[in-house]
Amino acid sequence: MPNNRENRNITEAAEMSTPSRGRFRVFRGLSAFFRMYYDGFRQMTLGRTLWFVIAVKLFIIFAILKVFFFPNFLKEHAPKGQEAEFVATELQKRAQTDTQNPFK
Repeated sequence: MPNNRENRNITEAAEMSTPSRGRFRVFRGLSAFFRMYYDGFRQMTLGRTLWFVIAVKLFIIFAILKVFFFPNFLKEHAPKGQEAEFVATELQKRAQTDTQNPFK
């Protein structure tokens, strides 16, 4: 006949082999969170237009302005495949000039 310690070990092993209830609780919470926002966005009228304006602005900022105003500096100045070394040497050069003249 198994003693209390053996019973405890058996129940602990059984609990470890089954999925924890915490995972299901988290999944339920996430699905409720998603449903709340999904229903809210579905019922919007003015908000949908505002979200569309926000999306267009973000597209303009990250897609169009990046192309025209932020060129790829490494592609122009560093040799192909040597980008990491170029960045390291530039940082070292700048660190040396900063320590030589700290009031620059």
